[in-house]
Amino acid sequence: RPDRIELKLDKSSYAIGETAKLTVKSPFKGKALITISKDKVITSKVIELADPTQEIPLTIEEEWQPNAYCTVTVIRPVDPNEDWVAYRAFGIIPLSIDNSNHKLSINVSSPASSGPKDKVKVDIEVRNAQGQPQEAEVSLALVDEGILRLTNFKTPDPFDFFYGKRG
Repeated sequence: RPDRIELKLDKSSYAIGETAKLTVKSPFKGKALITISKDKVITSKVIELADPTQEIPLTIEEEWQPNAYCTVTVIRPVDPNEDWVAYRAFGIIPLSIDNSNHKLSINVSSPASSGPKDKVKVDIEVRNAQGQPQEAEVSLALVDEGILRLTNFKTPDPFDFFYGKRG
């Protein structure tokens, strides 16, 4: 399509401080507005797209966590003497940030089974990504395993919930 920009990154995920190589394949040359956003615009810049295909370096910033989107809009001057063709094009691509340094490991020590009205001692140990003890607030729910099987319950992954790709 003449109004679509193909965007490609050199890697699937980046660490803070790394430089992402964004390849822009536009249907034409022109001014390119490059925007990095999440729930708000984080940064934007305008460059001259000298060739329809160009590589643009993007330094990954901490503010982009957990993930961000890069949009590129290219606009070229309208020539009144030519047949109508697209004068603007747009593309968007997700920028995945490696958030593994935020992942916590949780170890729960408890009896293998218990009955109704039993008092149960549970030890919970939380460690950060470097393996060091980490202070944390946890929520613990005790549910009958049979009920979980009846509802086909899948334990949610809190890391994916908080650090996963957002639309």
